[in-house]
Amino acid sequence: MTSLLDIVAEDSPEDMRAVLAEAGNVNESNEQGENAAHVAAMRDEADIMRLLLAKGVDCNHNDNDGWTPIRTAAEHDSSLVIPVLAAAGADPAIADNSGKTAVDYAGDHGISNLLKQQQ
Repeated sequence: MTSLLDIVAEDSPEDMRAVLAEAGNVNESNEQGENAAHVAAMRDEADIMRLLLAKGVDCNHNDNDGWTPIRTAAEHDSSLVIPVLAAAGADPAIADNSGKTAVDYAGDHGISNLLKQQQ
């Protein structure tokens, strides 16, 4: 069976609506501890993130390295996803296992400023 994380990595928001209508656990994790919100954050998929959040995905879920979806978005300069996550209550001040936050990883100056506004 294909996991929700694989579907998020490959499908469009239109396809996701049908999948999420029947999805069981939107917070399932892969072996790295990532949930579907991490994958949507990597891909800068704001529409998919909104769908996941509406279904109850944990926007502050830590993977095995302590990365949250907003920290993942910062790493990947995902400027469309960051405001969506912030509006849902994602906390950019949560430190990962190395003690760094999303702001520390923001490669783009605009992304860094966006995250600082969310704190």
